[in-house]
Amino acid sequence: MKNTISHDKLNHILRSVRQPSRYTGGETGSIIKNPQDVSFRTAICFPDLYEIGMSNQAVRILYESMNRNPRIYCERLFAPAPDMREALKEDGLPLFTLETQTSARDMNLIAFTLGSELALTTILGILEASGIPLTADERGEGDPLILCGGPAATNPATFGRFVDGVFIGDFEENGDALFEKLAEAAENGADRRELLKLLQDDKAVWSRNSEGQRRTIRALWQGFSTERDMDRPPLVPYFSVQNHGVIEIMRGCPNNCRFCHAGIYYNPCREKEVEEIVKEAEYLVGKAGFRELTLSSLSTGDYSNLIPLTKILNERFRHEAVTLSLPSLRVSSFTLDILEGIGQGRKSGLTFAVETADPEWQKSLNKEVNLERVIEILETAVSRGWQLAKFYFMIGLPASINEDEAESIIRFITEIKQRVRIKININIGTFIPKPHTAFQWAPQLDPEEAYQRFRRIKQELKALKVKVSYHEPGLSWLEGVLSRGGDEIAPVILKAYRAGAYLDPWEEHFNKAAWQEALKDLPESTAVKLKSGYSVDDALPWDSISLRSSKKFLRDEYQAAINRELTGDCDPDCSLNCGVCGNENHISRSEPLDQDSSRFEQLIKDARNGAEASKTAKTGDLRAF
Repeated sequence: MKNTISHDKLNHILRSVRQPSRYTGGETGSIIKNPQDVSFRTAICFPDLYEIGMSNQAVRILYESMNRNPRIYCERLFAPAPDMREALKEDGLPLFTLETQTSARDMNLIAFTLGSELALTTILGILEASGIPLTADERGEGDPLILCGGPAATNPATFGRFVDGVFIGDFEENGDALFEKLAEAAENGADRRELLKLLQDDKAVWSRNSEGQRRTIRALWQGFSTERDMDRPPLVPYFSVQNHGVIEIMRGCPNNCRFCHAGIYYNPCREKEVEEIVKEAEYLVGKAGFRELTLSSLSTGDYSNLIPLTKILNERFRHEAVTLSLPSLRVSSFTLDILEGIGQGRKSGLTFAVETADPEWQKSLNKEVNLERVIEILETAVSRGWQLAKFYFMIGLPASINEDEAESIIRFITEIKQRVRIKININIGTFIPKPHTAFQWAPQLDPEEAYQRFRRIKQELKALKVKVSYHEPGLSWLEGVLSRGGDEIAPVILKAYRAGAYLDPWEEHFNKAAWQEALKDLPESTAVKLKSGYSVDDALPWDSISLRSSKKFLRDEYQAAINRELTGDCDPDCSLNCGVCGNENHISRSEPLDQDSSRFEQLIKDARNGAEASKTAKTGDLRAF
């Protein structure tokens, strides 16, 4: 018998906590099934508060995908806020799913999607609140399988003791097939041990049992532009930190930025067709009521049909006050047409990810950001009504870790401020070398030195009325430890959790004292490696996992970074020989859309007809009153 929380108990506990809608479910688009009609029950969990988890695209993708299978019921689970966590403990109640208020422990499997290594203690908190043993070795029949995935899970060595498996790569590639096997086996009476073997035998799943026996190969989905199922209404949260519709227009990135883990994790570049994007936009505006659409990718300005796409979308929604947001625009791909495409709605601000201000250091990153080009863009933007520019920088990059990075940033921003009358905000983070990238061997800047550089930048730009914010250096250092360590990190994570660490990505919840005490158990040899960097000949804790980029390619790119040499972008004719593309996997561009073509004319005509139909429908609705 599944342990379902009664309405009386639920009402009692929800009256005692803030924002009880985090735990009730029942949103528009939530999927309700009869648990008796399915053979396999799962919970998809983003290990953070509801409002953060519901902003995550992976949660929505997995939720919709798994629930299309009639054998599977996928429910949702998020981290309880501290007050809810305490209330559950006081009442002796387990953490429960949003859809049916069933104890999380009664699921067959819980799938965590990990967006940050800092969420590892939150996973432990969710397991404990659910009555599930924290380590895989302690679990047995009656406990759910614990699966983890996501971009921050590509070095499972640090947390592998706590999970039964780690799925590496695109769930859409073979995740559905894997879960169908699990559901069929469960239907035929398989016990936990048999289900665990099925899970761990998958070539895209890492486990401590398989480490050293075989390499785990990233699942790579070539069908990114496949038409999405839009029969059901979209899942709309009660509240969210991102109150807008997100359309993933491109997965992967054509730029070969050497610091970027996401670029390696999601390559090769795969674009969605314009027609499919327009359908998704109509779905999100028409069925969810969103009035801001984010065209999402790692580098949106590099989507090959971006200009005609924005013209079509602006034409389609001209009567509905819909704003387009284009994150991740590179200065080199920024054009006047793009500015006009995003300038027809609310002008919230332009964002530039500069990373480092010095041209020579930029070559080391393989990412050039020309100061004069930035000023030219801003001057045009100001003439069209834009009032705010945001800049992102990193300190502690391999090329400049021992240089005067603060002075470089100060000069860059001062030059812009003196020549363009625009409000400027800057955000600075400490560079974190990530596994599987060209900088996986690099040293990491000491937190105290990072503080000193931040303070100097903030002090010297104060007179120019530039708002300077920075990411907590201690958190960045910790993220580096968690992302590049080995199995010796697991006891440190557990000790920090036992001392009160939970919801670590939130600075207001970050328990610095708990981590300071736990990190005393970090082996000195590990601390030295993380601070000073690995040798390119060292065996790395994540060597048993392949994201498909060869180690030779990464070594060559690391040497090119040291030499401050540029290498080419990722395109169908490139000669990088990174190891990702082959007979089955390749760069996939959307069909070229010439603005003089009959296809473009037809799409514009369809957009105008849709706009007029929406206007007429709205007029009719008003007359009904």
